[in-house]
Amino acid sequence: MSTSDSIKSIKFANKTVEKAFQALPWDIQVSFITSLDMVCQGRKPELEIDYLTSVAKGVIELKINGSPAYRCVYYNKLDDVVVVVAAFVKTTNGSPTKELPGIKTRVSDLKKPREKPKPKPKK
Repeated sequence: MSTSDSIKSIKFANKTVEKAFQALPWDIQVSFITSLDMVCQGRKPELEIDYLTSVAKGVIELKINGSPAYRCVYYNKLDDVVVVVAAFVKTTNGSPTKELPGIKTRVSDLKKPREKPKPKPKK
């Protein structure tokens, strides 16, 4: 396998997550995408991270601290893709309790086996 075959792509769990990501300031988006791209290449992200093992193994939070703080949560246990499952502005200290149920649901959906499309019957 060549190096290019092992590079993952980035995708959003759904349109809601994509819109939330796009609502972040441009420079914040660039910082998150840069770190996600590093992850896709098998490298350590440049931003600070937290492992959200209470959600699931492979769920990682990219952190940009400040006032306000920004978070981008991704799932990295699929073979060919890194999936962004949440992006939000964090305005309080502690766990993002408002965001956790949605993150858990999206990750659970990603872990379900994918059904292969049924072949069309031959005429």
